[in-house]
Amino acid sequence: MAKNKMGRPTDSPKILRVTARVDEKTYKILEDYCKKNNIGMAEGVRQAIIKLNDHKK
Repeated sequence: MAKNKMGRPTDSPKILRVTARVDEKTYKILEDYCKKNNIGMAEGVRQAIIKLNDHKK
């Protein structure tokens, strides 16, 4: 019998992974933003990417 994965259901599954190397200054900017907004780093990167897309319109 196969076991289903446990976890929170979502309408937007995160199936793709992005890896980036950053310098200390960039990391500190992301870290400070995430702490200020009480979010994880992955969510901070997602928000930044969305802002990049909004900016180009």
